[in-house]
Amino acid sequence: MKHKEPINPNYSALITTISSITPIEGCDNIVSATASGYHIVVSKDTKKGDVGIYFPVGTQLSENFLSNNNLYRKAEKNKDDKKGFFENTGRLKAIRLRGVQSNGLFVPLDSLSYLLSQDEIGDLNVGDTFDHIKNEMICQKYIIKKPCIQGKGNKNKIKARYSKLVDNQFRFHYKTTHLQHNMESLQSDSRITITKKLHGTSAVFSKVLIKKKLSFISKLLKKFGLPIKSEENGFLYSSRQVIKNEFYSKNLGFYKENIWNTWANKIEDSIPSGFTIYGEIVGYLGNGGFIQKDFDYGCLHGESQFYVYRVTFTNNDGKVFELSWNDLKDFCKAYGFEHVQEFYQGKVEELFPDIDYKEDWRTVWLKELENCEEFEMNDADCSWHKHHSVPSEGIVVRKEDMMNPQAFKLKNYRFLEKESRLMDKGEVDIEEEN
Repeated sequence: MKHKEPINPNYSALITTISSITPIEGCDNIVSATASGYHIVVSKDTKKGDVGIYFPVGTQLSENFLSNNNLYRKAEKNKDDKKGFFENTGRLKAIRLRGVQSNGLFVPLDSLSYLLSQDEIGDLNVGDTFDHIKNEMICQKYIIKKPCIQGKGNKNKIKARYSKLVDNQFRFHYKTTHLQHNMESLQSDSRITITKKLHGTSAVFSKVLIKKKLSFISKLLKKFGLPIKSEENGFLYSSRQVIKNEFYSKNLGFYKENIWNTWANKIEDSIPSGFTIYGEIVGYLGNGGFIQKDFDYGCLHGESQFYVYRVTFTNNDGKVFELSWNDLKDFCKAYGFEHVQEFYQGKVEELFPDIDYKEDWRTVWLKELENCEEFEMNDADCSWHKHHSVPSEGIVVRKEDMMNPQAFKLKNYRFLEKESRLMDKGEVDIEEEN
C-alpha cells in the first residue's frame, strides 16, 4: 500500500519490530520491550520479532481506531463494550508501570482490520510511517484546544496587507525528528555534534531579500515599464510557525506578549545581510511570566536569553548554505550571539569506543546515549536552573552535512512525563499558540 507522507513525522504511526523483551519484576501480564529504540510496556503474549504498529507519546489516536480496538476507558465508547485505558481525548501519555518507562503504544497489525483487508495489511512493511490510511485519520499530534475569543469591532472591515516575502528567501526551521526514527541515517564514521536541547520558544531572525514598499509614483513608473527596483535587503523574524512582521501594514493578529519582537529589536543590527539565525528564547517574558513554566535557565525574573542552534546563508538566487557547527560558533563569537551548549563533537564511534561497531551497534549506542548522565540524560535535572528543579529536556544530535543538514532529538523521559502532566492540566505550550 502507498501512504502519503505524514503531516508531522514525530506524531505518526510506525510499522516496526519488537527487538527485545525483558520481564518486569512482580508482573505476570506485562513485559518491557524495545521497538525501533523506543522503550514500551506490552502484553506478556508479545514476542521478540513480532511486527506491529508503534505510536509515540503525545500522539492522539482517532475515535474510530480507539473504538474498534476497544481502547477507550469507558466501555460504552468501544465496539465490543469492553474497557480499555484511553481517556476521551485519545492522547498517549508518558507513563511508568512498576517503575518501567512506557514511551508509546505498540499494537498488532490487525488493529487496522476494521479498515483494511488481510491482503492490504499484508502489504504493510517495516519502516512504513503514516497518519492517514484510505484518507481516514489514524493519528495526529495532540493539541490542547483553547476557546476562541471573538474580537470587537466590525468583522467585515478587512485591512489591505502587502507581504514582504520574496520566493525562496525566508525559510522556517526544518522539523527536528526523533533520533529513534533515524538511527539508520548514522554510520559509525559519521561526524556528529551533540548539543543541549532547550525548552523555550523557537525564533528565527533573517536578513534576506524582501519586497520593497513602493510609493505611488514608483508603482506608476513601474507600470509604464521603467526599471524600478522592487526588492531590497530587509529583516524578517518569526516564531516556529508564524512570521511576525510579514506585512508592511499592521499584523492583524495579537499576542499577550511578543517576545520575538523584543529580541528582534535587540539583534536586528547585529545580523549581516544574507544570514538567517535559528535559536531558542528561554527564561521569562517581560511581564514576569515564564516562557515555559518553571524553566528559568538561570535568567532573572522578567529577563530572557536567546541561544543560537543553526545558521544559514541565503544568496540572491535563493540557494541556502548551511554553516557547520564550528562555523556557527565562529559566527556567534564574531557577531555577539550565544549558542546552545555543546556536549560532544566527533565521530559516532568515538563517543562510546567500547561498543563493537562491526556488529549491529545502533541499539546499544542509542541505549548508552539515553543513559549518558554527562549529557544530562537518564532522568537528570537541568543544571542551568538556579531557582527551580526541572528535568533536562534532552539533546540534539546534528549530522554534519552542508548540503543536506539533519538534526535529530532525543528527549529525557522525565521531561516527557512533565509535559504529559501539564497537558493533563490543559496548559498550552507557547510554541503551539504561535
